[in-house]
Amino acid sequence: MKLRFLLVLLPLYSIVSWAQLTQPATPKTPLEHFQAGEAFLSQNNYQSAANEFRESLKGNPIEPKWVAVWVHVDLGKIFDLTGQRQRAIREYKRALDTKDNTRGALDDAAKYVETPFSRK
Repeated sequence: MKLRFLLVLLPLYSIVSWAQLTQPATPKTPLEHFQAGEAFLSQNNYQSAANEFRESLKGNPIEPKWVAVWVHVDLGKIFDLTGQRQRAIREYKRALDTKDNTRGALDDAAKYVETPFSRK
């Protein structure tokens, strides 16, 4: 009985799977790109993290708004960690330009303009 039931469902499963595979993927939101970037950053995968952070800035509008400030702070951290201090400072200053201090982002940006970010 179970085998017969599975044989009936198998073609339906194949159709659903094929339909899902042929549908265009829903684009990630800026928040989803940001979250992916954070995950890559925590794994020291700096290139993938930077790519995801940059993608999150392409959202129109960027929602939630705090994503933009934290993207710039995190990009600055990546540049500091990879020895690109001038690029890091530029990102921290972009964070400061947002005037969004959600969860202390501006405080962190100001601190890292003065002292490079490092993992302790």
